[in-house]
Amino acid sequence: SSSLLSLGIAVGSSRLAFGLLKQTGKHGRPLALAAAITMGVWLTQYVGLGAMVVRDIDYSPGAEALLYLLQFIGVYLSLRLFLHCWDRPCAARVDWRLLTALPISLALVGTQTAAQGAVAIHYFTSPSTLEAAGGYLAVNMWVALTLVVAGYTVAGILLFMARQDRHSVEQARSLSERRYDALFSAHPDFIAVHDQDGLILNVNQAAKKLLDRETQDLLDRRLSDFLLPDDAVRAERMFANLLHTGNSTEYDACARRSDGQLVILHVTHVPVVQDGHVSGAFSICTDVTRRRRLEQELIATRRHFHVLEKNISDLILITDVHGVIRYASPSHERLLGLASEECIQSAITTLVHPADADIVKAALHRMVQEPSPLQIDIRFRKGNVKKESATEWLSLEVRWGSALDAGGNVTEFVMVARDLTDRKKAEEVMLQAEKLSVVGQLAAGLAHEVRNPLTSIKGFLQLLFEQNTDKPHYFEIVFAELQRIEDIMSEFLVMSKPHLKVFQSGDICTIARETVALMSAEAHLRNVEFLVSAPMEPARIWCDAGKVKQVLINLAKNAMDAMPQGGSLRLDVERQADERIAIRVSDTGVGIPEDQLARLGTPFFTTKQTGTGLGLTVSQKIVQDHGGELTIQSTVGVGTVATVILPLEHPALA
Repeated sequence: SSSLLSLGIAVGSSRLAFGLLKQTGKHGRPLALAAAITMGVWLTQYVGLGAMVVRDIDYSPGAEALLYLLQFIGVYLSLRLFLHCWDRPCAARVDWRLLTALPISLALVGTQTAAQGAVAIHYFTSPSTLEAAGGYLAVNMWVALTLVVAGYTVAGILLFMARQDRHSVEQARSLSERRYDALFSAHPDFIAVHDQDGLILNVNQAAKKLLDRETQDLLDRRLSDFLLPDDAVRAERMFANLLHTGNSTEYDACARRSDGQLVILHVTHVPVVQDGHVSGAFSICTDVTRRRRLEQELIATRRHFHVLEKNISDLILITDVHGVIRYASPSHERLLGLASEECIQSAITTLVHPADADIVKAALHRMVQEPSPLQIDIRFRKGNVKKESATEWLSLEVRWGSALDAGGNVTEFVMVARDLTDRKKAEEVMLQAEKLSVVGQLAAGLAHEVRNPLTSIKGFLQLLFEQNTDKPHYFEIVFAELQRIEDIMSEFLVMSKPHLKVFQSGDICTIARETVALMSAEAHLRNVEFLVSAPMEPARIWCDAGKVKQVLINLAKNAMDAMPQGGSLRLDVERQADERIAIRVSDTGVGIPEDQLARLGTPFFTTKQTGTGLGLTVSQKIVQDHGGELTIQSTVGVGTVATVILPLEHPALA
């Protein structure tokens, strides 16, 4: 029964100690635990002594109090060492575990040994034996006390070192907390601390400034409360995902300030994990309003530039100060037949005519010294820059500008080159028009001045012919030449007089057949086969039928003149898909050299020995007045094809 009682006391004291461990404050835990365990050991020993069958037991109150005081100190030291290592890496070390158990172990051994000196037990035996045992036990008590005191001294030193270490750790933790508070308060970004439900527990100064709200207006609210509706839904979804996965998440959201102004925030949620569970989160919000607007403007600028570079017909080149190409627009492929990639990292001098390379180098050097715009004409190579056999060149008007850095130094050159082909054609057309205008003015005066004396000459020659008939062939030659002069004057007048245009609906197929019928006799005399091919259904045009017929007659005469030995002459009328009609006059004559084709239509230029060079000029003017165009293609030794393109009559004019 005494053993069961001792066991009950031991279990009860242990249970009391663990209960005090949960309910006692941080600093009172070791004292409460030591008191509970010491009381349990004392009661257990007291019950054990009371159960012994002896004659008498004498107690020494002072020695026994000292005994249990040493036991209390040992238990207290062990508990302090144990609590110190509770949440530190030393808890896993074996040597620290042994040191933690040393004070309480020495206390128990010392109590068991020294108790014999504090208690005098009188057995039912002889006194001499008891006195000898008492002397032996007294010696053991002092040995045990010495060991206990030595152990306590070592444990005290260890506990002092542990306290110093804990003090250093607490100082470092306090310094870290102060630094954290300083960083949290002074951080330029909006930082909020959330609990597990997403409610804001704390915010820094930047949060109040960014949202223009006081701290009390932000606490115990959710971040989504300050976002626009769509962004608020996404924010809640992101926070829920953070709680579920424990992973950081980030996104952009639009918030509304108290003054109604909108700001774009880049939100980053960082989880706070305790014991493997997410207990809250930090939200770091950066104001990216200006950055996002700049990004949108940059995207729009790039999109506009992409549209421009895809559709602009001019060449755009960006080179460094040494003339090495850094950028080439896609228009290089349309104008020069070069892909942009072929031009990049090449020197600009590899694209230009060798004779213009020095001009380009001089221009680059000049713009480095004096960064002012420059304009020059340069011939560019058409075809691959690596093919030295390319001989086709395109003349371009180049405008150069300089790109400067913050220090005013030239870093790049921007070149915009424009094709001059259309301009030169326009200049040639203007020059041709000026020539025709001059010829018209000259013809108007010359025709009036020449016709009057020419009439007198013809009259007097007729009288002379009637009086001198012995040599009629002389007079025939003179009359023929005078008629030739009249014909030239008539063509002059056609060019000079502003004729009244009387247009009406006409069938070009009928006009073509009438022209063939009119010229068939002359073609037969010249041994020329004159054929016509025209649709049976009418092809009506808005025209002056007489003028159109004159054009076809002039072209037919030119074709016959090109076949002095005879040949084949065709007049073909064909409809085209673009609501136009094509009239082709083709012959099998000697042809026209390529270098002379470009000059056809120029006043007084002719390939015939007896021509005036005005017939084709008059024909071109008539075709232009009808809104059409006249083109001539020829191959020497094969023949010539003259094509007249005229617009068909609009249904509204029919």
